[in-house]
Amino acid sequence: MDLKMSDSAKEEVNRKRGTGFDRILDGLKVLSKPKPQPHLNPIHLRREKLISNIENQLELIEKPNSIYLKKIKRVRDSETGRMKEVEVDKRVSRWFWEEHGKFYFQIKYGSTVVEIKKGKSTIECKDKQDLIDTLFKLRESCENGEMDNMLQTIGSDISKRFRWMNIRKNLKWFFPYTSNIIFNF
Repeated sequence: MDLKMSDSAKEEVNRKRGTGFDRILDGLKVLSKPKPQPHLNPIHLRREKLISNIENQLELIEKPNSIYLKKIKRVRDSETGRMKEVEVDKRVSRWFWEEHGKFYFQIKYGSTVVEIKKGKSTIECKDKQDLIDTLFKLRESCENGEMDNMLQTIGSDISKRFRWMNIRKNLKWFFPYTSNIIFNF
């Protein structure tokens, strides 16, 4: 490292060196402020997840016969005990398909298909290059925040489903001999 103390700081340390350690610390501005934690906005996290999935789809277009992508995973080495990065295959489902010479495409957030317009969720592309262009346009619109409302509604729908699953599980715990008809909502 090529960092050096400035001449004025060296002079101040040398001047205070003879008076004791506390005197050097007295010259510092000390606060009781904790380190700020990064604010993880759920909209930004959803946006980053969707952008990552769109980039995965772009990689799948380059590999027409594969459903696996390479992913770097951190694992602990059993011999040395240190963490190392290993390349593994990750299974990725395709969002696009070809039918009658045209490509069709659906945006998915998890396993949920995103409605782009009311009741419409499929994008039609005339050829492979048009599909690639569409994916780049979608990634750009997601980066600009144009899809935040859609991601917000999908996120709230998913959280509602999890909430109902927990309620059903807790109700079954309290009423174990009750018929399953009650819990099928």
